[in-house]
Amino acid sequence: MKIIYICRVLICLTIRATVSACVTPPNTLLPNFCTENGGAYEERVVALGTINGFCVFNDGSECNARSFYEGKCKPEETAQSESMQSESNQMAAEVLPPQFLDDLIDKSDVIVYGTIGDVLEQKNFYGYDENGEEIQVDDNGENIAPGIPITRFALETEVVYMGDEASIQESPIVLGMGGHATAEMKEITSDTAYPFSYTGDEHLFLLTQEPDQKTYGLFHGPRSRLIVEDGLLYISNGNKDPLLFDDKHVTLEEFLQAVQSKH
Repeated sequence: MKIIYICRVLICLTIRATVSACVTPPNTLLPNFCTENGGAYEERVVALGTINGFCVFNDGSECNARSFYEGKCKPEETAQSESMQSESNQMAAEVLPPQFLDDLIDKSDVIVYGTIGDVLEQKNFYGYDENGEEIQVDDNGENIAPGIPITRFALETEVVYMGDEASIQESPIVLGMGGHATAEMKEITSDTAYPFSYTGDEHLFLLTQEPDQKTYGLFHGPRSRLIVEDGLLYISNGNKDPLLFDDKHVTLEEFLQAVQSKH
């Protein structure tokens, strides 16, 4: 749609020959502020008869022009948001869902209900060697393998369903997750296939011990980090999908019975 402005006269554009939308000339304040701050101003029809200005930046991010002017949107924030969402969905794509409930339980060394505690460390992770030791950077501060960002949390355990309860209560579980997690990242990825966790989140955790025998991970991603609600189990993805096997919604009671029968 092409919008033409003639002096101060309103131009009415006929849309699909049946609906007319009237628009007014733009104020120069927002376009000027956008271009003066490194952006390119453009207008779009976002609803019938409604035209919004956008400020588009060199990195591909963009802001509503008025939000940018009012300081409510920054170009790097929109770029970071898209990157976080992409990273979250990529992690989910790499996790294969279990075919059966037994498969989900079999990959678990410890099953607890608890709350994610403080961040213990955030770093780049380079894997484990043949002895189960974490690979470190060399003397030059480099490593031949690319590192991946991880966050390690202390896990505050409330109930132990599987595992050595005495040992778990004595020494808090260390939970490792991909990405450098923050409260902001949790919010940004909340609607994705594999939302980031952060301090204060409560779940039923199905934990798999890492080769170092010190830390634990989530083998099946959001299916190893379940939500318990009204006696039913849900996957901790953005949609909060029911945990289903054989098209049946798994209850907490059924899950615990399956755990007890195997251990």
